[in-house]
Amino acid sequence: MVYTLSGTTAWILSKLRLRRPVFALCPDRAVCRRLALAHGIVPVNVDYYANTDDLLRGGDRLLIESGIVKPGETIVVVGGTRQFAGVDNMIQLRRPEVSEVEN
Repeated sequence: MVYTLSGTTAWILSKLRLRRPVFALCPDRAVCRRLALAHGIVPVNVDYYANTDDLLRGGDRLLIESGIVKPGETIVVVGGTRQFAGVDNMIQLRRPEVSEVEN
């Protein structure tokens, strides 16, 4: 899963031709439309989150509620800052749980 504002990180991951789909969570509909053309990228339009904790909880909730991820499954989360598009300063291995997303 990648959180992106510009779509740059998702495009970079697309070039790797990963075996699993990459869910690109983005608040900009125009960026989501462009990402729909990228190999292996599943763009998902989400609300803008002001802080990282809300962003991660929102992503966990979305993936569990949509049935993409089962509670306890390991996911890789990548994200960066708007200051340097395509430069990531966050990578996490997460195991979303139902109790965490209900809060």
